[in-house]
Amino acid sequence: MRCRSCDAELPEAAAFCPRCGARQAAGVGLETIDRLIADYRRRLDAQPEDADARFNLALAYKHKGLDDLALGELERLRAQGEEFADLECEVATLYERRGDRDQAVQALQRALTIEPEHDAARRRLRELERHAGPNTPTGRGAP
Repeated sequence: MRCRSCDAELPEAAAFCPRCGARQAAGVGLETIDRLIADYRRRLDAQPEDADARFNLALAYKHKGLDDLALGELERLRAQGEEFADLECEVATLYERRGDRDQAVQALQRALTIEPEHDAARRRLRELERHAGPNTPTGRGAP
């Protein structure tokens, strides 16, 4: 089975993609997200350094609209020394939702430092720069 959003390989009957967090099954409700959150919390109780569980917990929080909790989990991953472009893209999304464009841009730039060919990071960085005013640090008119 492949993700409808990012085309990653998925476990059979997966409700969410472990790579991008996209919902796979139509009609999946918040109860599924709540179950995922509970499952990932249990995994982290047993193995606090489990980066996959922490990343997926952050995605579940994000999809439930719990952005502060999602960002907290992603920041913990960074503190654990995890460095991967998708992590930075998720951080950028959450900062952008908060209206913190500068932090979003920094996260996307880190993503491209880690993985220079990361198309989503490159595309989103261009969008942020295009929508920035000429007097902002990310705008084309900035010194």
